[in-house]
Amino acid sequence: MSSNVIKRIKKLQNFLSFGCAAIISSQEGIYYYTGIYSDEFIALITRNKAFIFADKRSFESIPHFLHRIYKPILLDFKAKDVAERISAVHNIKHITFESSVQYAKLKRLKKLFARVRFREKLFQMEQLDRLKAFKNVPCGTFLNDELLQYEVAAIDHLRRIKDGGEIKIMKRSLVIAEEIMHAIRQKIKEGVSEVEIALEIRQIALAFGCQDLSFPPIVAFGRNSSVPHHLATRKRLKSGEIALIDLGVKWKGYCSDITRTFLTGTPSSIIVQNYHSVSSALQKALNFMQSGIRTDKIYALVNQAFREHGVAELFTHAAGHGIGLNIHESPSFSPKDRHRLYRNEILTIEPGLYSQTWGGIRLENMVMITQNGALVLNKLPTDIQFASLRHI
Repeated sequence: MSSNVIKRIKKLQNFLSFGCAAIISSQEGIYYYTGIYSDEFIALITRNKAFIFADKRSFESIPHFLHRIYKPILLDFKAKDVAERISAVHNIKHITFESSVQYAKLKRLKKLFARVRFREKLFQMEQLDRLKAFKNVPCGTFLNDELLQYEVAAIDHLRRIKDGGEIKIMKRSLVIAEEIMHAIRQKIKEGVSEVEIALEIRQIALAFGCQDLSFPPIVAFGRNSSVPHHLATRKRLKSGEIALIDLGVKWKGYCSDITRTFLTGTPSSIIVQNYHSVSSALQKALNFMQSGIRTDKIYALVNQAFREHGVAELFTHAAGHGIGLNIHESPSFSPKDRHRLYRNEILTIEPGLYSQTWGGIRLENMVMITQNGALVLNKLPTDIQFASLRHI
């Protein structure tokens, strides 16, 4: 873990211009840059030094291996003076931070570094592309005006590209999620309620030793499946209805996300037709995805696939998203998002159709971008044979 932490710190330092430092304070950010899953620490990273701040309760719990990477700073009445000395010694003129920082923490940080300017405006990804954000180009080659915003976005976007350790953990997270999905498929029967299935998902995840679920599972029967983020109710499943299951787990801090839609009994012809439309759109997107492709182009491809089937108006959300320590990370496959894909990114692709008349159908796979395109990490099929539960 310590070698990965050092590599990640060095990678961030390469993006910092002279006079700039980065503050990491989110639970996920701290885990990424320290290996500790906690929100009780604050990391300050300059171009050539790293500091970790902790209050008296947490200071003694800083692992010994981190002392070789970070200089520990106690958050007590002297902390502001220490912060000012650090700012002076390292010539810190402005500080960038994660976009997910909590307001209370940001307010505290601004008091701690009262004489340093905090940059709050985020850069859009197309501008990061223009600045060659993932190319190890020295920051000094860019205009000073662009540097400040570029660095803020870098903190959020550097986590997009996964290292070997992250990839291994995320694959395991998905294996567990698929084991749960397979088990849940066996438990779908007429008369079972949404909340019963949701509870079963949580219990199986805990039995696997998961840290947590990635998000409250989406279990939607019948017309409830027309709501993309439906919250489970006491509704009981009837034969012929759709059963949409969207679940994920957290394994060693990293999320998985998978959606399958099951067709019970003898589904209507419109449900079967739309299932094929969603399955086809998913496959087209997977075939199109590769390094360098813009995310809005992938959304457009999915939308066009639905348009060819005359159902584009039933497609109401983004076509997918990045995933990692958070369930939803950059990028998003939406019409306004113009990120380019990079090798070793892990993402989800999730086309769906929704109607208050017959319900909703969504299929979601996780993929990794490789030199040969998109590698589907899922093993569970998405074909209608797997989806069909005719015994119900």
